[in-house]
Formats: sequence, structure tokens, C-alpha cells
Amino acid sequence: NKDMTAKIMQVPLHDPGCPRCAASIGVNTVWDEKMGAAVVDALKASGCTPEAAGTTTNKVTVAGHSMGGTFATLSVYKLHRLGFDVQLSWNLAGARPGNVALFDYINGKAFAAKRIVPMWLV
Repeated sequence: NKDMTAKIMQVPLHDPGCPRCAASIGVNTVWDEKMGAAVVDALKASGCTPEAAGTTTNKVTVAGHSMGGTFATLSVYKLHRLGFDVQLSWNLAGARPGNVALFDYINGKAFAAKRIVPMWLV
């Protein structure tokens, strides 16, 4: 799997918290240009905001299968970086959306203070 993702063009995520993190150019472009704003708008419309207060929450669980699983993993990273409190999430048979540094960040640093398992990869 590591060899497969090495052959896909990746772009840096420019994250000071993970300077070596990179994502597949296709998956990252779809999130940044089309999907990300729609997901965040839908979360906000349902009362889920990064700045939870009063009757809102900042907790979100992400799940996806196949290509949706690929986007679920990148979404966990992106929503976490936006300030949402990402709960234990699921990637069912999805591909890797990024490099080893991105997975090390998601599986280590990003959620280490909250739980041992950041995301189920099935």
C-alpha cells in the first residue's frame, strides 16, 4: 500500500503542525475546491460548528466506504484542523489519501490526547 500511494502525485498540506504532510492531488483538490465548503456548511446548518456554544456542538463523526472511505480519512484531518472535535470515525475499504506523514499525524499527534484509536480502517 505504501508503494501504491508513492506513485500518486501528492501536494503538501502546508500545515505547521505536520510539515511533511501531503495528500493526493485529486482528493485534496476535490476537498478544497468542491466538497470541503459544502461539508462545513452542512455541519453548521445542523448546529455543528468549530466554536460550540449554547445549543451547538463541535463533535463530528466521519464514515465512508471505498472512495467515501478515502475522503473520510482526509475529512478527519481537515475537520480536525478546522477546529471540529472529530470523534472515532470509520474508513471502510478506502484508499490512502496521503503520505505516511499524514497517517502518522492522524494516528499519532492529532488525537493522542483523546484516544488510542483515532479512526477505524477496515
